[in-house]
Amino acid sequence: MNNWNLIAFLSAKKSEGLRAPTIKSYEEHYPDVMLVAELTSPIIRKYLVYMKEDHFNYKTKTNDLSIQTVNARLRFLMR
Repeated sequence: MNNWNLIAFLSAKKSEGLRAPTIKSYEEHYPDVMLVAELTSPIIRKYLVYMKEDHFNYKTKTNDLSIQTVNARLRFLMR
C-alpha cells in the first residue's frame, strides 16, 4: 500500500475497534496491495498456495502456515 492508503486503511480498522496485534498483522502481511481493486482471483489463489506450501513458519520451522492462520488472512482480504 502506498503510505496514504495504508494510513487510511489502518485508521479505519482502528476505528472499528480491532486490537493492536490485528492492526500490526495487517500492516506486516499486506504491505504491497495498493487498492482492493488490484486483487483478482488468480492473485488470491496464488497467495493461498504460497501460504499453504511455501511460506516459512518460524514457529514450527516448516514451510507452511496453519489452516487457522491461512483462514484468518483470507478473511482479512474479504473485509
